[in-house]
Amino acid sequence: MRRLRASLFLPLCVHIHGSASKIVQSLSILAISLDMQPKGCIIAPMNVDANNENAIFRALADPTRRLIIDDLNQKDGQTLFEICGRLSQNHNVHMARQSITKHLGILESAGILRVEWQGRTKVHFLDVEPIQRIGHTWLNKYL
Repeated sequence: MRRLRASLFLPLCVHIHGSASKIVQSLSILAISLDMQPKGCIIAPMNVDANNENAIFRALADPTRRLIIDDLNQKDGQTLFEICGRLSQNHNVHMARQSITKHLGILESAGILRVEWQGRTKVHFLDVEPIQRIGHTWLNKYL
């Protein structure tokens, strides 16, 4: 993995002494290479569209993500460690932290979670507005 990252930065290093247009080209090449990450990167963050109903439904489709939402609804403002512990204790869901991090990333990209950094700690908060918006705009048609 380290070799891959170093190779991604190679075009930027080669053109660093060149003209500004070459640096911009290198950054765009780098951004295209890194755009496949779930949360984007510092150089080219991915666009997060909170109004995207498909992303919200996709986030709500998974039972583990619904459990995370339920736990955050009971106790908002949890760290990854707390979320892992509550899933394990309360719901008998034993997953790796990396798997739960991926679930949290999907919820965040759908706009259901928001993240705040408190020092070196990443704290997750529930944002129910996208779920309420879907309830009012889409589900009320069928109720």
